[in-house]
Amino acid sequence: MFERPHSLIDELIKEAMEQGKFDNLPGRGKPLKLDEDHHIPVEQRLANKLLKDNDLAPDWIEEGRELREAREHMIARLRREARRYQHALEQAANTPSPELTRQALILSWDAQQATLHDEVEKLNRRILGYNLKVPRGIPHLHLIDAKKALG
Repeated sequence: MFERPHSLIDELIKEAMEQGKFDNLPGRGKPLKLDEDHHIPVEQRLANKLLKDNDLAPDWIEEGRELREAREHMIARLRREARRYQHALEQAANTPSPELTRQALILSWDAQQATLHDEVEKLNRRILGYNLKVPRGIPHLHLIDAKKALG
């Protein structure tokens, strides 16, 4: 592997270190104060400090946790209901009137899918609202594709 060429800056820094020019800097040996981000407005820094000092988190963080959990539960529920429907269809062949049983299952499944799609739509609206609240740079939550989850 090749070595990165030294720049003039690298050499100047190395020379200054060897001369001890960095030895007596203020704050040497103390932890960095990373709480003071000068790119965040002063009022936001104060709010963040108050939350941190009281072991609290901004509401969008709590909402994000709730939505991630609700999203996982919804996807699991959609997959479970789809498997249940497929299993019921397979079992319909073993009933006294398989075609009637199959038609009843299809009608029931259509109604259930409509209900599930409504619930997914409500959750997706909450996710969209959350995605609009989160600060820039925070990954958005993905919407649920009900058709894909139902197979």
